[in-house]
Amino acid sequence: ELGSSSIVVLSHVLPSLGRLFPRIMRRVVSDTDLESLNNRQEQYLPRNVVPSDDQESESDANNTNRLHHLLRRIIHVVSSRECPLIIFMDDVQWADQQSLDLLSSMLLDFDHIDHMNGDNPQCFMVIGSYRDDEVTESHILHPYLVRFAEAPTLEVTQITVGPLNERSANLLVSSALDLPVRVTRPLSAVICRKSMGNPLGIITFLDNLVQSSVIGYSLVERRWTWDITTVQGIPMDDNVAHFITQGLRQLPLTVQETIKTISCFGFSVDADFLRQLSSSPGFAGLASGLDQARALRIIDLSEGRYTFSHDKVQEGSYNLMNEEEQRDRHNRIGTESVFTTGVFEKSVLNSFDLIAIGQINKGRSLECSGDMRCKFGALNLKAAKGSVDRYDFSSALTYSQEGLRFLEPDKERWSTNYDLCLGLNETAGISCFSLALREKMQSFLLEVFENGRCHDDKIRSYFVLIRSYATMGSVDRASSKLLTVLDGLGEGLPEPHEITQAMIKHEVQTTQALLGDATEEILSLNIRGIANRRKKWSIQFMTLLLIYITAPGHKSGMTKYLPIVSSRIIKLSHQWGYSPYSAFGFTGLALSIRANSQSADNFEIARRLGALSSVICKGLKTEEMPQERFYRETHIVYLFQPLQAVAATIQELEKSCLMQGYVEFAALSAFAFHRIRFFTGTTMPILCDQMEATLSMTARFEQLNVCLALVTQYATLCKLTGLDRNPYVIFGSAMPIRSEDELLEFALRKDARAVTRAVNLSRFFSSFWLGRHEEAAEYGRSTRGSQQSTAVDIYHAFYYAITALILARRDAGESKKWIAIADPLVQLFRTLASYSAWNWENKLLLMEAESHFFKGEKDAAEKKYLSSIESAKDHKFVNEQGLGHELLSGFYSSYGDEDKSHTHKQHANDCYQEWGATAVLRRLRGDE
Repeated sequence: ELGSSSIVVLSHVLPSLGRLFPRIMRRVVSDTDLESLNNRQEQYLPRNVVPSDDQESESDANNTNRLHHLLRRIIHVVSSRECPLIIFMDDVQWADQQSLDLLSSMLLDFDHIDHMNGDNPQCFMVIGSYRDDEVTESHILHPYLVRFAEAPTLEVTQITVGPLNERSANLLVSSALDLPVRVTRPLSAVICRKSMGNPLGIITFLDNLVQSSVIGYSLVERRWTWDITTVQGIPMDDNVAHFITQGLRQLPLTVQETIKTISCFGFSVDADFLRQLSSSPGFAGLASGLDQARALRIIDLSEGRYTFSHDKVQEGSYNLMNEEEQRDRHNRIGTESVFTTGVFEKSVLNSFDLIAIGQINKGRSLECSGDMRCKFGALNLKAAKGSVDRYDFSSALTYSQEGLRFLEPDKERWSTNYDLCLGLNETAGISCFSLALREKMQSFLLEVFENGRCHDDKIRSYFVLIRSYATMGSVDRASSKLLTVLDGLGEGLPEPHEITQAMIKHEVQTTQALLGDATEEILSLNIRGIANRRKKWSIQFMTLLLIYITAPGHKSGMTKYLPIVSSRIIKLSHQWGYSPYSAFGFTGLALSIRANSQSADNFEIARRLGALSSVICKGLKTEEMPQERFYRETHIVYLFQPLQAVAATIQELEKSCLMQGYVEFAALSAFAFHRIRFFTGTTMPILCDQMEATLSMTARFEQLNVCLALVTQYATLCKLTGLDRNPYVIFGSAMPIRSEDELLEFALRKDARAVTRAVNLSRFFSSFWLGRHEEAAEYGRSTRGSQQSTAVDIYHAFYYAITALILARRDAGESKKWIAIADPLVQLFRTLASYSAWNWENKLLLMEAESHFFKGEKDAAEKKYLSSIESAKDHKFVNEQGLGHELLSGFYSSYGDEDKSHTHKQHANDCYQEWGATAVLRRLRGDE
């Protein structure tokens, strides 16, 4: 289920996993495809595209989530009801942000669970221990604990473990001295009070009593003995680490120097690194000191690492030095290591090099020469880029910031070290975007924009900034900036008011002439990779523009760019070479042609262009980009393929996007998946549970627009199922929004048109199914799109047409208005049904039945109603099967045939019951 490549990636994090799959891991040695997993260029660039240093920053952003997704998949594979999985994590207070993000992903993101319901519960538990006295509100762990406690999808149990009481302390002392508990009780009571029940304090104090001969072994009595008065008179510091430090000061100087050095690395350090360090002149006595420290059981050697006997021993060893001595020790370790191993000349850094760089950074020495500061800054840039390649954006940000710190004393640094400043700020900005640190990101990118010498030097930063705008819901701002950047790349586009129909027609016709009658086979054989950096970036930026102008809530004038930009992408690709992003041009052109006219010829052209887009990556001999396939599935394929199959594909694309780190498209895929599942009649209680998990994911990834749109969709389900839940309280994206009205007010105030439309669409769908047709007509009018591009638009047309036909019967005075609305929509579905009877036939038949009913054509109407119900049943649309029965019941009732009316109302009841639409059922039963 995971695949070989996934096993390899996970084995870097969980080495023991490799032993479970020996055949796969053996293949890594000889299989170049698997070996290339560690090479981002080969992974993300087509083989016949010339690699360059300017790789797409999109592949950098949020790729940590690929690892998160893989780990969740392995949890799904190895856990079950019969064999539940428990993970224990000790000393969580020491975890860094990367580790906490991984823990949060395991607990809060549920894409590894196929069904979240009572029949298939999650068989997975995490136990974490931490020192609550160290975790204050400013501690990095604190917000995660709050998030876990508030998460509706988690069951959190807190267990507080306090200090040892005197009874437990006595058992510990009794065991250590091998004496009965009645004998040791007075001694243990004193030790427990002095150590305040701290287990390490008890052991350390007891050990010091033995070392100072306060407790001694009596050969006469053949047991340990002591003078209780002397024990009571010995002071002990409340701080265990300080108490331990006092004891460590009694050790030989060689041992003290050794543990001082080791403590600079934390609780443990690689033995080979220390062996390498001991070969440098400044640490010649390290090897002998290690042996002595091991003999005294201060440190231990296990599995190639030296480890302190306890973290407080490490803390005490570190406290043997004052702050100045600590910085000096860190600096000496780092500088001697890098000069010994020749790190400055290396193109690729290994783990030891990163340890050395970390020590230099902890030393924080700015007293070195300007030339040396530049070298240290360059080392940090090299380490930062390597961390980005491993999708470790937290470390990348740290290295970038440390590199910039070394350059701070040089006020002319952008003049004297331009490339270094550019690289560090650019990498820091990319890392901040991936970590959702937007304020920090903007400060780093601003440095690039203010000091970059040319447009090309700012291109990657612009790409990150634009995506950040869109992620936060500022699609118009992102689109405007895109146009500016494209102009700087020499691919300027006309202003919206300058675009004429003649211009659009010329662009489309010349592009179609360029493609001619190319088939999928011919196109795939004639594809060559793009080498020109500026043109490659131009295609990428145009792709972003395509995505934004076809997103809900865009400015109406921006839709004019759809045929223009799509044609430009195809022409650039034809002239300069193709990239995986070229496929967006074909899909965009298909959408443009179909939206221009709903004729059968245009549908056929759209189908052909959609097929051509699917062969771009095949011709480049690379895998399809999941985000392009999502774009194609949601704009073209759904028209022709069964919607249930499209939903399944989109669900898989969501997983692929997470695997490859395209978080924005993962969120959009999840949104589209739930929307289509709602339209196709998926049981709504199950859909509610799945949507709760998706909302948790999108909120955590800070996908604001998608999260808010999902909230409105979830609200629709709550209204139709009659669930007593307020989704705006549960999933408010940490914003002060507590109702649908407040969300709409927020959207209008922020000019968030996508959110405004999502709220009104929710009200439209709810009003339709709850039988409030006048209200539905009002919302239908306000949410009607300018082009039917997605499944939402097509279903809107269906519901709006049915609503108009119902109102035409009710109000003879307004019937012409309503029929004028319904007729073109009925014609649209005639075209749609000719290409996919599965998806659209039952809807067309139902609209035609309503039209015949309005005209008084009884026999024709009855026949169409029955045919529509049968078609909906055959094609698995249980909700629309129920709608057909309900409308047919009303038809029979109007003609006085109450028996048939009652029969079909009962059938409608059964269908709505299966759908889980409790509120719709109540409305239906209220009619009786």
